[in-house]
Amino acid sequence: MLFRMIVLFMIAFICAGVGSANVAPLNKSDYFIKFIRTGETVQVGKPLNFTPDNNAKYFLERNYDTGQDYVYRITVYSKDYVTSRGISIGDSADKVRECYGEPNRYSGSRDDYKWLSYIEPNEVLKVHFYLDKETEKVIAINWGILPVGTPPMIKMADGEYH
Repeated sequence: MLFRMIVLFMIAFICAGVGSANVAPLNKSDYFIKFIRTGETVQVGKPLNFTPDNNAKYFLERNYDTGQDYVYRITVYSKDYVTSRGISIGDSADKVRECYGEPNRYSGSRDDYKWLSYIEPNEVLKVHFYLDKETEKVIAINWGILPVGTPPMIKMADGEYH
């Protein structure tokens, strides 16, 4: 518990110093997801080095050149996981914006949730924060890498991105 508090305090301190006006875009440090209970990390785009618990869903893809599986996408639903910028389940949309800035790709909503999305400048890494529509608290976080050659998202007349 003390370890978790120290980690969260350090991340909150870093995040508080960033300020949303000058937030850095996604970068290599954002490829990591920390599992607080063990201190282990999952890195999107790399082989899975441990088995996350049932509060994380992950998808692997095979690199046929190397024969090795790597993490293509992971979604977490528990406070036991934290982003490199200190966001976890239960945090507010305001805290997400404070640590990541305004969404640079798209945001939107469905009947019971909304989301904020961020894409790395070279369009490899994407991070989506899913929020409860009423409380605007984070209910899930999804990291993924876009397959090579994925066309950019295009905003359609209905306001949705396709």
